[in-house]
Amino acid sequence: MTHIAVYGTLKTGFGNHHILSRQKKVLDDYVEFEKVSGNGYPRGKFGIGTKKFIHVEIYQVDEAAEKRCDQLEGIEYNFYRRKEVKTLS
Repeated sequence: MTHIAVYGTLKTGFGNHHILSRQKKVLDDYVEFEKVSGNGYPRGKFGIGTKKFIHVEIYQVDEAAEKRCDQLEGIEYNFYRRKEVKTLS
């Protein structure tokens, strides 16, 4: 099992949360994050010393859910990358 931190449409109550609906939510937390623009997609940089934070939900996910998240985010097209981040707690 892997842990992932999600923001945006993968969070509870948003359009793509169904991908995580059967996964275990571990906690709510915050990570350092700076919003950047590019390619028409919302994205950001994590852990860069800006002291700006974004709310994330941490999930324990199985391999199938992790793969669905990667497909949604366009990992194979380099739209997004997975990165280990530190949370506030």
